[in-house]
Amino acid sequence: MPETIFTKHNQDAANLGFMLVSSKDHSWKTVGTKDKYTNLGEFSVGAIVKPVPDEVESVSANDVEVFTGKTTLVSANVYPETALAYSDITYTSSNKDIATVDENGNVTGVKSGTAEITIKANTKTTTVKVTVIDPPKYGDVNLDGKVDVTDATLLQKYITHKVSLTTTQLYAGDVSGNGTVNVKDVTLIQKYLNHMIDVFPSENM
Repeated sequence: MPETIFTKHNQDAANLGFMLVSSKDHSWKTVGTKDKYTNLGEFSVGAIVKPVPDEVESVSANDVEVFTGKTTLVSANVYPETALAYSDITYTSSNKDIATVDENGNVTGVKSGTAEITIKANTKTTTVKVTVIDPPKYGDVNLDGKVDVTDATLLQKYITHKVSLTTTQLYAGDVSGNGTVNVKDVTLIQKYLNHMIDVFPSENM
């Protein structure tokens, strides 16, 4: 009987040694998570099978854009997926004056510019590019620096699936501040142009 039945790999994961005895010997048998045992005759009560975690072969993530003062998530993809539970993942920013990142991969834009986030999963690393941009003026859907009737028209065309908009344009078009773009935003822009409102609801959030 081994002294330790559980083998700890990180804060959240541990392997449990099962009380199974090989019909041929009574020693430890190492079983990887990719190994398959379909023949129960290989084991009988008594030997100890100790599974071991898969090693990280690679880690990857996509480049991201974030507005100054806003936060977005960089998602680390670990291969194989079975190694994720045993991975110690860390994030590091190359320039904290441009963008910061916490232990969970949440990236916050500090000021406009670019930085790199280095992601390390055990011994494997990758870097992603973070582009920080200043947010556009609410209502300025066409990004020409002012809010006028062309912005309301463009937003209406988007709602009726006649044009597509970038992430930045959608941000500018969400003048209601509810996280989506719809006819309510068009109405608010029209009210703004007719001096029925002085500010958009999103500006007070």
